[in-house]
Amino acid sequence: MLSTHRQVTGRAGAGLFPLWGPPLRFRSADVQIGRHSFTRAQLALGDGPAGYGLMIHVPPIGPLDATASEESISAAERYFAQWYPEEPVTVFSCTSWLLDPQLAEYLHPESNILRFQRRFTLLPELPPDDPHEGDREMMRLGLQVTPPERSLEAEDLARVPQHTTLQRAFVAHLRSGRHWAKRTGVRLPAAP
Repeated sequence: MLSTHRQVTGRAGAGLFPLWGPPLRFRSADVQIGRHSFTRAQLALGDGPAGYGLMIHVPPIGPLDATASEESISAAERYFAQWYPEEPVTVFSCTSWLLDPQLAEYLHPESNILRFQRRFTLLPELPPDDPHEGDREMMRLGLQVTPPERSLEAEDLARVPQHTTLQRAFVAHLRSGRHWAKRTGVRLPAAP
């Protein structure tokens, strides 16, 4: 987490991550297992608990290789079953720019990102309070370029390198007047 912050911002710290992230990691509620990190959460529906879930996080630490990703999720299932047998995992969830279906307009169908997306069922999209929220998250985590606190403007887009398909897609999409979105997807654990 701290090394990712330094890589993206060029400075020491943990400010790249939402404020709840570092405390969870430091007290071992958020665990890095292979390619992903996982946060345990108790699910609730109506008046009572409905099981336990694992939130999947995809840190920007390299390629999103499908095999490494699946191995990470499988290892997490085994780890949490061993260490928290009284809290069986009933669902995995992920909220990320990586699950934005608009990426399919730009990326090859067998790209790592689209292969990752296909392993989740998307929940209905809730409009964000700030339409630029997904743009900034993709810029920060996907492109590893520090976004402005305000809406992105032409000069912000001009400083995004144009070497990869994702970089070109990011800029073209915003220049067309559209926005990127953080989406939430769920998947069930493997059958025991």
